[in-house]
Amino acid sequence: MLRKFIELNRAMSLRFDKLLPSSVTLDGLDMLKERVRSSSELHADTVIHDYGGGKHPYAGWYLPKPKGSRMHGFDIDKSELDLAKPGLYDKIHVSDISVSQKPVSDKADISFCIATLEHVPDSQVALANVKQNMKTGSKLFLFIPNKNAAFSRLNILLPETFKKKLLSALYPDSGERLGFKANYDRCTPRQVEEMCQQLEFSGLEIIPSYNSFYFTFFTPLHMVWRLLQVPLKLFFGRNMCETFVVIAKN
Repeated sequence: MLRKFIELNRAMSLRFDKLLPSSVTLDGLDMLKERVRSSSELHADTVIHDYGGGKHPYAGWYLPKPKGSRMHGFDIDKSELDLAKPGLYDKIHVSDISVSQKPVSDKADISFCIATLEHVPDSQVALANVKQNMKTGSKLFLFIPNKNAAFSRLNILLPETFKKKLLSALYPDSGERLGFKANYDRCTPRQVEEMCQQLEFSGLEIIPSYNSFYFTFFTPLHMVWRLLQVPLKLFFGRNMCETFVVIAKN
């Protein structure tokens, strides 16, 4: 009964979104995919580094892993890496990127850190570790939930056990993936921009998205939240976005 109620509300919420301007409905992951495709960075002989992707690395899950490319998977949890499709990773590294690490020898042509930075206790150390493993001129693609977003604030406030049960009930297909503990250390567009500048990344782009699905389970709540996005975007700009994409060059 609950499942049918949630599915009905999701359908109505998505229908409501079609009435809104595209500036608040564009999905961050869709924008990221488009930018990766248009950059032509993924091709044969590319060395790919994926941070925190575990069983679902970006190349191989969101986009195909090019034939002839080599992919390194970095994750704190070996069991997550072991669940990836056989042969997807050419090498795995079980490590905590928020603790200073020695650089790897096989430097990256392209690096992905997708919905990972919010889970580490020290974002600046994590970005420094990623940067030292990149070739000069290579690109980094980040996707980050904004700490200022309503769902992020709830994620911080709710007890972990209760939160996991709630997510499993409301999002049975995604509850496990969404339930990892989040710290949101310096996870706002402004703070990430400052860290990237301090670490001397170049060509920095930050692309905000004002869309997410967290409140679609109850359409009236979703409608209120979506209508609030318009004035929030107008008065506070990207620092009140839901998620954001970062593209940076080493």
